[in-house]
Amino acid sequence: MLAALNSYVPVLIRKQVAESPEPLKAPIFRSIQAAVLLADISGFTSLTERLTRDDPRGVEKISTALNDYFGLWIDIISQYGGDVVKFAGDAVLAIWPAGAPARLQDAVLQAAGCALEAHRALHGYLTTEGIPLTFRTGISSGTVQTVHLGGMFGRWELLVTGEAVNQVSLATQVASPGAIALTPQAQQALGGAAHGDAFGQDLMALQAVDGQPRKNAPGEKLFDAPEESIPALETYIPGAIKDRLSAGQISWLAELPKGASTSLLLMKKVRLSWLHLVYRRLRMKMIRCAAPLRRSRSSAN
Repeated sequence: MLAALNSYVPVLIRKQVAESPEPLKAPIFRSIQAAVLLADISGFTSLTERLTRDDPRGVEKISTALNDYFGLWIDIISQYGGDVVKFAGDAVLAIWPAGAPARLQDAVLQAAGCALEAHRALHGYLTTEGIPLTFRTGISSGTVQTVHLGGMFGRWELLVTGEAVNQVSLATQVASPGAIALTPQAQQALGGAAHGDAFGQDLMALQAVDGQPRKNAPGEKLFDAPEESIPALETYIPGAIKDRLSAGQISWLAELPKGASTSLLLMKKVRLSWLHLVYRRLRMKMIRCAAPLRRSRSSAN
C-alpha cells in the first residue's frame, strides 16, 4: 500500500507529508527556486484523429501510446533527479528544486542534461502502431509556487504555478518540433555553460552544455514518505483509485502516469485565500455534477 501511494504522488507531496504526517487542516503555500522542464508532443491532435478514426479501440491505443512514451520520459527524468509533477494530456512537467538560489545553476544543468539525453534517446520514436512521435521541450528557472488546496471530503490537491512555469510554457509553444528551448532566465543561471542558436525573444535552441550532470542509478528512488504518512498521502489520491487500493487492486496502478494528482496553473500572483475559495467552489460544482451519474450507474447495476 505505501509503495503504491508513494509511486502515485510527486516527491514534493511525499516530502510535505513526511514533515507533517497528519492530514492538512488548512491550505499551505510555498515558494521555491527551481529549474522547470516541459515536454510537449508535437502533432498530438493529428495522432488522436488518426488512431480514433473508424477504430473502436482508438482511445485505448492512444492511452497505450502515451503511457509507453511518457514512461520513458519518467525514467530519464528520475535518473537526472527531477520530480514529475504534472501530466497534461500530451505534455509532462518536471521540476528540479534548487534548495537555495546559489544552487539554481546545478538544478538547470540537471534539467538540461535530462532534456538532451531524452532527445537523443527518443529521436525517431515509433508507437506500437508505427506512428512517429516528435516533441519539443522548454527549460526555465526561477520562482515556482506550490499550493496545497482543498480539504473537501478529506481530499487535497497540489497546484504548481509561478513565473518559471509561465516562462517554460511560453518557450515550449514557440519551439520547433525536436528542439529544446532555453529561456533567458535558464541561460543566465547556467552562466554561459549553454551552447546553441538564438531564436525568438532571447531564447536559445539548446544543443549542448558544459559540465557533467549527475545521473542516478536506474530504478533509484528519490524519496519515499514513511509509513506514518499514509493517512496524509491518501488525501491526495482520488476516491476511485483509493477504493481500488483498499481492495488490494494495486498491480494496475503501475499503468497510471505519476504526478496525476497535481494540477498546473498558469497565472500571475493571486491571494491564497481567493485561490482556495475558487478551488473549493469548483470542486463542489464537480461533485454535484457527478452525483447524478453515480446514481444512474448504481441503478443500472
